[in-house]
Amino acid sequence: MKKSYLLFFFAFLLSGVAILNAGPSPAKVMHITGQVVDSLDNTPLFYAAIVIKGTNIAVFTRDNGSFDMAVPSDTSTLVITYVGYRQKEIRLDRSYADRWFKVKMSRTNRSLTEVIVVSEKEKIVRLSSDEVSSVMMSPKLIAKLPNLGEVDVMRSFQLLPGISGTNESSSGLYVRGGTPDQNLILFDGMTIYHVDHFFGFFSAFNANTIDDIELLKGGFPAKYGGRLSSVMEVTGKPADMNNFLTGGGISLLSANAYVEVPVVTNKLSFQLAARRSYSDLIETGLYSKIFDMYNQTSTTSTTIGGQGGGPGGGRFFQQQQVTPTFHFYDVNSKLTWKPSEKDDIFVSFYNGADKLDQSRSLSLGFSRNGSEGSLKDLTNWGNTGVSSQWLRRWNENFSSHLFLSYSDYFNITDREYTAGSSGTQTNQNQAYDNANISNHIKDITFRFRNQEKLGNANHLDFGTEITRYDIKYSGMRTDTLTVNGQSLLSSFYLQDNISVTQSFHILAGYRGSWFENTSGFYSEPRISLIYNITKELKIEAASGKYYQFVSCVTQEDILQGNKDYWVLDNKTNVPVSSSGHFITGLTYEKGGYLFNVEGYYKTLSNILEESRRATSGPPGPAGSYNIFSGTGIARGVEFMAQKKFGNTTGWICYTLGSVIYNFPDLNYGKSFYADQDQTHEVKAVVNQTVKKWDFAATFVYATGKPYTQPESVYQLTMLDGSVESYYHLNDKNGLRLPAYNRIDIAVTYNIKGQRVLSHISVSVFNLLNHANIWYKEFNPQGYTLNITNVNYMGITPNISFSFDFK
Repeated sequence: MKKSYLLFFFAFLLSGVAILNAGPSPAKVMHITGQVVDSLDNTPLFYAAIVIKGTNIAVFTRDNGSFDMAVPSDTSTLVITYVGYRQKEIRLDRSYADRWFKVKMSRTNRSLTEVIVVSEKEKIVRLSSDEVSSVMMSPKLIAKLPNLGEVDVMRSFQLLPGISGTNESSSGLYVRGGTPDQNLILFDGMTIYHVDHFFGFFSAFNANTIDDIELLKGGFPAKYGGRLSSVMEVTGKPADMNNFLTGGGISLLSANAYVEVPVVTNKLSFQLAARRSYSDLIETGLYSKIFDMYNQTSTTSTTIGGQGGGPGGGRFFQQQQVTPTFHFYDVNSKLTWKPSEKDDIFVSFYNGADKLDQSRSLSLGFSRNGSEGSLKDLTNWGNTGVSSQWLRRWNENFSSHLFLSYSDYFNITDREYTAGSSGTQTNQNQAYDNANISNHIKDITFRFRNQEKLGNANHLDFGTEITRYDIKYSGMRTDTLTVNGQSLLSSFYLQDNISVTQSFHILAGYRGSWFENTSGFYSEPRISLIYNITKELKIEAASGKYYQFVSCVTQEDILQGNKDYWVLDNKTNVPVSSSGHFITGLTYEKGGYLFNVEGYYKTLSNILEESRRATSGPPGPAGSYNIFSGTGIARGVEFMAQKKFGNTTGWICYTLGSVIYNFPDLNYGKSFYADQDQTHEVKAVVNQTVKKWDFAATFVYATGKPYTQPESVYQLTMLDGSVESYYHLNDKNGLRLPAYNRIDIAVTYNIKGQRVLSHISVSVFNLLNHANIWYKEFNPQGYTLNITNVNYMGITPNISFSFDFK
């Protein structure tokens, strides 16, 4: 708490100094605000580039097309560019400091010039000029990168520094040592709790429905709350208000289509997009690759702790036949209404679900008898959400943004492991490991954000947020655990964006939250600083306090792999988790090249894990689970070099980091590396354009992740006659998997007709067919423990076709 108060005092002390220093700024420096729109239908142009001519000062428009920036002189010239529109220049004068103005951009029917193509290349990855640790991507442009059957915005972010790129089984983001549940993901204002489709190979976001994405990797401002690691704002694409548009695509796994309908010209439009996999109907080569990954068979065994002729003695052989059947679908729609020049209203809807059946049969062989078994494994998960937004520009100095959203997430697992015996013994089936899990989250959220211009160099943001949670969890091993909870989270925030001078900017803020379930008030001061040393070189820093009120508990299951579930924090066994962020960085940008280095240090408190381990004495039985609370430290440094202009573009990045946990009641109180810890990670991306062809390649290398291995297994007969398996474990995460590496390539041919633009893309995933280990599976039988390496995908080709029709 002392650190929080000191940080809070430091933030407002700097704010006061900034306000005092803002007064005597040179008379020619001024602050301008406005909006960039389409000249025909007034559609806001998201992330249009606005540059002060002759300088490196630039900003991008927000999701509503609005912008604000400090300009060095009242005689400066603005240069506004947007792909597919004519470049526009505006000569400023002092009158622009006193009014909000609209910039109307004209579309061009001519072929894109080389300069515009360069601008498009730069937009694949954009580092924010006015926010710390902020990066943006365009989903239209990442389609040229190699992919595993689908254009995936989440996996593209995994190619950036500070974000793990080795999690093929999840499209969730592990940002700077955090876990996916610690990321706040907002899709048009609605909260998305789970982003995985199709075994985790694809994200839940259809690229056809997304206009742009911004990721704040840490130190995010006070208007965001409720998560510890990062914030991702996903902006849905509004439909064209004048033209009927349609398009679609097909790959070796799925098909998709979209339509944009202008209902009332310049006033009302509607978009609908749908996507579905057809792997449950047609077994393509890519489907077979995924099938093979889940059909890996163990042909070796290791006898640990056996005692000669005991039940575990003798040779053990296990075959597993895994025949997964699965499919996913998602549907997106967005209604855009412009009732007046000052108002924008959006209504968005999302629904997606996955159905997965990994049931398998088992054949177990012993020296004296035979045995058969089966595993029933059914999982269904999905999200449904709806949001409405009203943006109102009251005047040139004040605007409001109102959100109302509903989100519903479910995850249901029905897993039953049975085994029997045959031969000389009586046939008898015995279930010895069941896992029936049901997890539901419903939240209703109200957000009200306001922006007020207090002066040419001072912008004030303030607002409130109220969320009603309803979370249910039911999990069964040998005992049934049921956790149900409802609670109200109420928050307010205040932040001040101050340009002390043309070179020095401060964003100081405060967020306060009251959580009904704990009857507690939580104080969250935030601050970020940006100082432009020269036109090319800037230094930045950020710090803040963050709380999370819904927790995703990790289950340490050495037999079946880790599984997670969401619960509502409380006063007893699920405490509110918190984190402190400390970030500093340096960016140099000149001549189309960008070099960036950032260091981070994060403290973590009250992180949770559910484990079979006991605090002392002999290990617990197979079905014995306990929830533990611990602390952690995540720290690291990131390097990135990017070439943004020309026919050859791309970047290379390196991350050095560590994530260390300490649970007093786990691992006998000794600290251990977290599951997501990776010491070194190197990634590279290159794009080459040759006329109508686009060539791309990506490279990922990372040191191995830690894992836990049982040291011995033995059985005890209980008083009631039942037999329980006991495991003696090595130090938690005391071993590491081999290093991970992967090279992917892609070739795209672009065909441009009078009204149709189409793309044919061929990609190869894991070109060198490197055997990257996903996890190790441990299957006990008596005193014998069978160890299996479960690998990720080998070399996997894919072909896809997409088109856009106007």
